Amino acid sequence: MNKTLRYRLGGQSEEFDLSEMYLGWKPAGFKDWYHAFTEEDGINRRRAPFSLTLESPEGTQTVSIIAHQPLIKDAFPLNIFGEARAENWWNFAIVSLEEAPSELFIIPLH
Repeated sequence: MNKTLRYRLGGQSEEFDLSEMYLGWKPAGFKDWYHAFTEEDGINRRRAPFSLTLESPEGTQTVSIIAHQPLIKDAFPLNIFGEARAENWWNFAIVSLEEAPSELFIIPLH
């Protein structure tokens, strides 16, 4: 399940890995991913980048990441729409691990 594919977003020259490593992980201390990326008023976006702790689905592991940018599926090339694994994925984020802040990759927020 830890497949990694590379995507160029919005016609930009830089490619990013799309990692399933944290699929199903949730932001600790927040109700859901939406609340992790918004201020308490629910309108203003948090200023990225910001630190966040992810918790595994079982609640037994955590990892500290830096959230750089939220994304929607429309930012990807059309070929992702044909991928069975991504059928229910609509929201994503460009992130990095806190111990490697310059190594950006994408995770599905699902």
